[in-house]
Amino acid sequence: MKGVGKKRPARPVPRSRPRWPWIALLVIVVLGSAAVVLRRQRLWPFEMRLRAPGNLVLVTLDTTRADHLSCYGYSARTTPNLDRLAQTGVLFEHADSVAPLTLPAHTSMLTGLYPYNHGVRNNGDFYLPPDVPTLATLLKRQGYRTAAFISAFVLDSRYGLAQGFDVYEDRLEGKERALQDFDVERKGGQTMQLALQWLESNASKPFFLWVHLYDPHESYDPPQPFREEFTSLYDGEIAYADSLVAELDASLEDRGIRDRTLLVIAGDHGESLGEHEEETHSIFVYGATVRVPVMFSMPGGMPEGLRVEAPVSLVDLFSTIVEMMNIPGAPQTDGRSLVPLMRRPRAGAEPAWRDRPLYCESLFPKLYLRWAPLRAVEAGQWKYIESPRPELYRIDNDPGETLNLLASSPGVAAEMKTKLASFAAAGGTERFHRAALDDETIAKLAGLGYVAAAAYAGSPVESVGDTDLPDPKDKIAFFNRIREAQKQIRGRRFETAIPMLERVVASEPDNAVALLFLANGYLGMEDYGRAIATYRRYLELVPQSAYAHHWIAIAAVRLGDRERALAEEEAAIAIDRRFVDSYVMKGGVLASMGRYAEAVKALTEAVEIDPDNAGLMNDLGAVYMEWGKLREAEETFLAITRLDPKYAPAYTSLGIIRVALGDPEHAIDYFNRALAISPVQNEARFNLAKALLSLRRVDEARRQLALLLEQTKGARNQRVLAIRGAAEELLAQLSG
Repeated sequence: MKGVGKKRPARPVPRSRPRWPWIALLVIVVLGSAAVVLRRQRLWPFEMRLRAPGNLVLVTLDTTRADHLSCYGYSARTTPNLDRLAQTGVLFEHADSVAPLTLPAHTSMLTGLYPYNHGVRNNGDFYLPPDVPTLATLLKRQGYRTAAFISAFVLDSRYGLAQGFDVYEDRLEGKERALQDFDVERKGGQTMQLALQWLESNASKPFFLWVHLYDPHESYDPPQPFREEFTSLYDGEIAYADSLVAELDASLEDRGIRDRTLLVIAGDHGESLGEHEEETHSIFVYGATVRVPVMFSMPGGMPEGLRVEAPVSLVDLFSTIVEMMNIPGAPQTDGRSLVPLMRRPRAGAEPAWRDRPLYCESLFPKLYLRWAPLRAVEAGQWKYIESPRPELYRIDNDPGETLNLLASSPGVAAEMKTKLASFAAAGGTERFHRAALDDETIAKLAGLGYVAAAAYAGSPVESVGDTDLPDPKDKIAFFNRIREAQKQIRGRRFETAIPMLERVVASEPDNAVALLFLANGYLGMEDYGRAIATYRRYLELVPQSAYAHHWIAIAAVRLGDRERALAEEEAAIAIDRRFVDSYVMKGGVLASMGRYAEAVKALTEAVEIDPDNAGLMNDLGAVYMEWGKLREAEETFLAITRLDPKYAPAYTSLGIIRVALGDPEHAIDYFNRALAISPVQNEARFNLAKALLSLRRVDEARRQLALLLEQTKGARNQRVLAIRGAAEELLAQLSG
C-alpha cells in the first residue's frame, strides 16, 4: 500500500504549558454538575455528613403557602432572605401540614404527633395534655434554655404549648378583645424584638428559641415598604416576615453562633386566597391551605442548596430535630426523621419515601358548623379527600385539585380510602382534648341551668364519620357570608353585621360559629340581654366553652347583675380551672361588692396559674390598696418590679402607697421612675404634682400639671379625662 513503511516526519515537541487551569476548569464543571444533580436529588454516591447543632431556632410562619415564596418558584421575589437560606441549607419541596388551623398544626410540629393522637383538633377550646412530651420539654430536660415568642392569641399559653419553656412570651395588647376574636395579634417586628432581647442574654449557653410570626394571616396589613412593593397585601406580609427572619439570622451571625445553630423554618398552614371559593382557610384541605414551606439551615453543618422532592409532613420535624440534636429518651411519634433525606439525597427516590402516605384533617366544619368533617390522604401522585362527596386528584399534573377523578378511577379511590382508614387505626382511639367535663362540673353547670352539659357527657359530637351532614363544598359561600359578618363586627359596623348573622342563624340554628359571632355583635353594640340569650344558645351546642360563660359574665356586670356574673365565672372555672380571665373578673366583681378577702383569694389563684404575669399581680395589688391593706399592696408591687423592672404602673402605685404612709419624698422617687419608663403615665404625673405640693415645691408641681394637660389634649378615654379634669382644678387653685 502506498505509504506503508515510510516514517512520518517527527512532529515538533510543543513547549510545556501549565495544565492546572484545565484541570481546575474540569473540576469546577464536574463539581457544578454534581451540585445540580445533588440539588435535584438524583444519584449521589456519597453520604453527606451532618454536624450536631449546639442550639435550635424554630421560626414558624403562620398562614404561609409554599407557592408564594420565591424559593418555591413564585414569580414575585417575596423572600430574598429565605431564598438565601435555601441556597445554603436544605429545602423540602413537598411539605404538608396536618390541618389548616394554627393550634393543631403547631402542636404537631412540637410533638411529632398527628392531631388524632395529640388531641388538639381545633383552635379555641382544645388543649395539649400535659402528659404529651414536646421539643421544649425534652430540650429543657437536657439543660437547654428554652423560650417562645408568640404573635397571636390562638397560641396563648392556656392551650398547653407553654410546657417546657422557661419563657413563653404571649402578652398581647387587647387580650380582652382576644376573648371574642381569636385573631388578635401583634406585629412580627415586636415579637422579633423581644426574641432578640432574650437572645442577647441567653446565647452563651445551649438554647431552644421558637419565634412565631403571624403576619401573613388575614387581615393583611404589611408595613412599608412592603405595602408599596407588592400588589398583593398577602405577598407583602410574607415579604415582611422574610425580613424579620433576616434580622434573626444576622443576630445569630453577629454573636458568632450561627454555624452551630440549627435554624428551622416552617409554615403551619397555607391560605386559599379564593381557590375553591374559600377566601382564607380552616374549612378545606386542598393544597392551597396544606402545602407549606419547610427548610433547615446550619452553615457548614449540612448540605447546601439541597432541594428534597420526597413528600414530608410537619409531624416529621420533631423526629428530625431529635435525631440531629442527639436527644436521648425521645418518645415514639407519627413522624419520620428526615435526616436520611439530607444525608443521602437519592433516598427520596425510593418508593418508601416517594409513595409515603401523608394525613391531613379539618374537623372545624363538624365541631362548629355542624357540617361534615374533612380528612385527606396523599400518597405518591394521588390525593383522596373523604367527605359526603369524596374527591380524588392526580396532584402531579393537577396541583390545583380541580378535576375530581373519583368516578373514573374507582380502584385507586378504594385503595386511597384504605390508606386513609389506616391512619385512624394506627392512632387507636382518637383523642379530643377539650376542657373536660367531669361529673362534678356537669352537676355544677346543670345547677346553673345549663342542662346541655349533661347531654354532652354522652354525646357523639366528636365522631368524625358523619357523612349525612352537609358537604362543606356546598356551604362555602354561606361560610364566606359568616366571615364577612365577622369582619363587620371587628370594624364595629353592627348595623350591617347583625342582620346578616340573624339571617344565617334563622336558616341554620345549629351553626355554632354564627351564633358566637352574633352574640359578640350584640355584646359590642351593648345589647346585653340579647347577647346573654345568644351565648346561652351557643352553649347548648358547645357546652364546654369557658369563654362563653365569661362573656355572659361581662354582659351581666354591665347590666348590674353581679351575682349572675359570679355564677357564670364559677361555671367557666369549673370547665377550665386554668382560665385566668375568669379569676380576674371574679376578683373584680367581689371587690366591687366589698368582699375583699374572697377577691384576694381569686386573684391569688390567678397569679399562681400565671406567676410571670405582671398585670395579674397589679390587679391583686390594686385590690389590696382598695381594701386598705397597704403593706400587703406594697409587697405585691415590689414583687412586680423584681419580675419586670420596666412595669411603670407598679412604680405609680408604690408612690401612691408611700404618700398614704406619710413618705412623700420616697413617693416622688417612685413617680419619677414610672415617668422615666413611660412619660405618658398620667396618674403618676398627677400624683407627682400632689406630692411636690405637699413639700411646698409649688413651681415644680405647676410644671408637672401643665405638662400633663399638654399631653392629654384631645383625649377621649374616660379615665384620662377624669385625671385631666382634676389637674385643671388643682392648677386653677394654685393660680388663684
